[in-house]
Amino acid sequence: MKAGSRTFLSANLEQWALVAALPLNQAGNSALYTVLGPFRGAFDMPYSELGLVLASYGFARFLTNIPVGLVIRRAPLRALVLAGIVVNLLAAAGALAATQVWQVVLSRIIQGVAVSVVQAGILAWLVIAVEAATRGRVMALSEALFSIVGLLVPLGTGALAVVLDWRAAFALATMAAVLACLAVLFGTKAHSVPVAAPPRDERGQGGLRSWRAIRVGGSTLVAAYLLTFVVAFGRNGMLNTLLPVIGSDEIGLSPLQVGFGLTLANLTGIGVLMLGGWAGDRFGRRRLAAPGLVALLLCQAALFGVRGEVLYFAIIAAQGLGFWVNSYPTSLVGDALPPHLRSVGIAGYRLMVDGAILLAPVAVGFASDWGGFGAAKGLTMGITAAVLVGVWLATREPRRLRLAAAAPAPPPASLRESPERGG
Repeated sequence: MKAGSRTFLSANLEQWALVAALPLNQAGNSALYTVLGPFRGAFDMPYSELGLVLASYGFARFLTNIPVGLVIRRAPLRALVLAGIVVNLLAAAGALAATQVWQVVLSRIIQGVAVSVVQAGILAWLVIAVEAATRGRVMALSEALFSIVGLLVPLGTGALAVVLDWRAAFALATMAAVLACLAVLFGTKAHSVPVAAPPRDERGQGGLRSWRAIRVGGSTLVAAYLLTFVVAFGRNGMLNTLLPVIGSDEIGLSPLQVGFGLTLANLTGIGVLMLGGWAGDRFGRRRLAAPGLVALLLCQAALFGVRGEVLYFAIIAAQGLGFWVNSYPTSLVGDALPPHLRSVGIAGYRLMVDGAILLAPVAVGFASDWGGFGAAKGLTMGITAAVLVGVWLATREPRRLRLAAAAPAPPPASLRESPERGG
């Protein structure tokens, strides 16, 4: 953070503009989840086909992660971010005229590519520019803004759906992208963009050397990527896909009621996010990662208790308690890597996010068709449990370090017995 810059909640004006633009530009994806019931009904799709349609967005992002990660090391970050937002805006507006499923899929693929560019640019900008002492709080603020947008998007989409049906998702996405563009255009300046390029002696070596170089991140980077995958899989498989479908098809809720439920989850998650970011800065993100995943696993287990409207809303609200570790992945990437490798590290982070976005709705959709909603819940919990073991192994201190920390310090040389004094 620049000296002398005015800050609020550990972020300056430019960082606020960036953390606001990021969720606004991605609002279209979460908006569509609110109207999954009407959308599936309009095209008479089975759950497995619905999962494939939703996965098209993640598929596009997944394929572009590595190329975009290399491009942002050479292209002007601010211009790249603004261009991506404009393309996303146009794709969302075009989907309003869709009459067939393939047209919606095409729009989501274009949106996925555009969002990939914007997310890579903004996250690299933040992870490079923010100091380690406040990185957890700023990245928690970014996640909290996602939750705040998550409070408004489901309700706004549900209200618009009264008039526009499932097209409300793309109408809201268009409006949100306009706001994201304005935030970056007026909240940032070209001269303040951090340098994401490699050092001079590494230029012209190709991207493979950079990908090999991030191995210096060691177990911290491994933990960051594992956390990335499980957070994204849980959010897109359980919270954004399975719970709206359960609310619509099993309990009979309207899009507005489903949107209200998702709003409750994000509302409880905001405070947990900020507390988790502060605690990570204060006590260490590596130390708190595994306990945070235990909380996430318990929240997912609670979903087996959904019975009727009251329990549905109560349990979906409690899902916000699992947001504790949501800011840790990007913060740990910054902790693990030197500044000139963080943009490549962010590309790896996004590869894990988009792999989860791609797999989660497909896996949940096929599991639901095969074994019902219980099978889909069990699948998500199994993945979380497996990642919990991996994160615990990656973040625990080696035994020799624990013994060294526990061993008493040797006395000063002046107090030691000398040979002449008999030892």
